[in-house]
Amino acid sequence: FEPLVFDSFEEAVKASLPGDVIKLPKGDHSATSRVDDAGITKSIQIIGMEKGAVIKSPTCMGPRAVLSVVGADVSIKNVDIQHTRRAAVAVRGGNLWLEDCKLRGTQPTAFARGSKAPVTGVTVTSNSSAIMKRCEIDATAGAAVLVHLLADNVSISDCLFRGSGCGEEGDRKKISPGEAGAVELCDFPFIGEEEDGCADGTS
Repeated sequence: FEPLVFDSFEEAVKASLPGDVIKLPKGDHSATSRVDDAGITKSIQIIGMEKGAVIKSPTCMGPRAVLSVVGADVSIKNVDIQHTRRAAVAVRGGNLWLEDCKLRGTQPTAFARGSKAPVTGVTVTSNSSAIMKRCEIDATAGAAVLVHLLADNVSISDCLFRGSGCGEEGDRKKISPGEAGAVELCDFPFIGEEEDGCADGTS
């Protein structure tokens, strides 16, 4: 069996079939427009082959998650995710397994343009699940993990959160430093297709 080789991470995700494994080599990989407009809708695994496999959000991404899991079972292991917008990973009606990953907001004081919700590491919407093991989440304006009250299940073990709730500075300040916890529950409706997060901020 010869594995298929693609020029980009985005192309690999689009060409994948349910059950496929995407192996990322060391280096930077761009997630353009959160992979595609629909998000990741196929049950796949994404595995970093060695330290230094990084998925980055492009600066033109807008108020969206770098990786948006929609109605699928997705496993992400040994990958660094760097984001400047809404969230590193968002789960909508699906199940996420996140292991040995590092999530870092590269602009921790920025709010997504046109959004009232701050940058977070992982967002779990209603009817969704997330299992996180041995992960690190750095520098988020709001909570490191934002969970809707109607989420099915969220399990966090052996994880480290640093710089959560650092707030936003400037005239557009929406949340004060220290106001958000590392893990926050949210009872506001999520903005489904347009944005991945709470409509009116954290609880």
